[in-house]
Amino acid sequence: MDVVQNQPTEEIKSQEVTPKLIKWLTESNAVGKNTKLVCNLVQERDDFGIQKYGKPLKTLNGRDCELDAQQELADCLQYFYQLRLEGNKLLTNATVSLLEAVTALTLEMAKET
Repeated sequence: MDVVQNQPTEEIKSQEVTPKLIKWLTESNAVGKNTKLVCNLVQERDDFGIQKYGKPLKTLNGRDCELDAQQELADCLQYFYQLRLEGNKLLTNATVSLLEAVTALTLEMAKET
């Protein structure tokens, strides 16, 4: 998983990811009462990406999005283990809600395959 990908090149048929994700989060009720919190966190990351890269995340951008997700999840796993090693046993509401959203989406996608 040590592959580093070039920055995306946009295709004409691409779609912005964040608005559709926020719509899914809202309609699926994947995180219940914490939907607004998760949507805000997602929007903050989208805003950061636009500021850093000059455009939002879009589909059909030439990158391997599953590889990107694997790399981010491997990083996330390391951060959680770091928390554990440092004696942090409780996770914030934001963290738990994000994990619930990832789990719900993963389970939904697994049913589609």
